[in-house]
Amino acid sequence: MWLNVKHTRMEDRLAKYIINVAGASYLLTGCLFLGILLAFKDNPFEDSLFVKSLILLIVYAISLVLIHVSKGKSLRSKAIMWSISIVLHLGIMGYIIYQFGDIAALVLMLAECVILALQLVGITSIGFQIYKGAEQNA
Repeated sequence: MWLNVKHTRMEDRLAKYIINVAGASYLLTGCLFLGILLAFKDNPFEDSLFVKSLILLIVYAISLVLIHVSKGKSLRSKAIMWSISIVLHLGIMGYIIYQFGDIAALVLMLAECVILALQLVGITSIGFQIYKGAEQNA
């Protein structure tokens, strides 16, 4: 079936950039922040900031792992993985905006905005390839 054809396309190059450049720096910053919080607490799990930050870091890592493992997969699998990752990123951004109370929080998430933009370009590319494949099979 046309959805099972493997492609090395633009979304694979975008995935590499998202993981290696933007994602890795964000994860390292998050780990550093959690390390600082952990160093000053006897039981960090009693601190809601530590727990919330840990949850956000885990969700962020899951979204990056989905992008990373999508490389070389079928278009259908890529579309599912990229879509879930986009939803997770939007959830993270929405939560941070909710916590800060306004859209100015996006300034603090500049890297997240870049990653989301790259993901939207990637999912558009995947969608276009699926459309092209369906058109060719019709």
